[in-house]
Amino acid sequence: MTPDQLKAYHARIARNPSTGVGKKIRGNLYVHKSSEKVIPNLNSFKAKLPKGYDYDIVKYNEKDKNVSFIKSPNWNSAHEPLATTGLKVSDGKIKKLNINQIYHHKWLFVKDDYKGFNVDDSVKRSLAWLPLRKEDKIKNVKWSSIGRQKAWNTVVPHIPQQNMDR
Repeated sequence: MTPDQLKAYHARIARNPSTGVGKKIRGNLYVHKSSEKVIPNLNSFKAKLPKGYDYDIVKYNEKDKNVSFIKSPNWNSAHEPLATTGLKVSDGKIKKLNINQIYHHKWLFVKDDYKGFNVDDSVKRSLAWLPLRKEDKIKNVKWSSIGRQKAWNTVVPHIPQQNMDR
């Protein structure tokens, strides 16, 4: 199933239409560093980072004009990678972030030609668990909390197994 077919299945699951890549969550655009060029004035934010600072995800808040540079050490290896820590650059100041949330639909953060993980398999992973939510197949799950590992761990055993790479 293509990303467009997935969008037809679940209207909210689609790459950001204005940039062609990225996941929009509450007014924030999340992209993998391989697609970070879609973030306006990114270099001015990057210039504030400590020399050699390594990150995986860029979060852009258009309203507040700030950018966060987020570490996700298992980005390429986990189906739902963990965002651990990061640095937020706002008004020329840096704030340390302690995040500890997981990302769903990681294929949204990258372009189709991304080489770090199998993008098609990531789409399939989304398709495997979305019906559980849409059809309320798991009782006692607070779906609004699945960005937290503990809540997500109650969902994982119910996801149909598929033969796919991470």
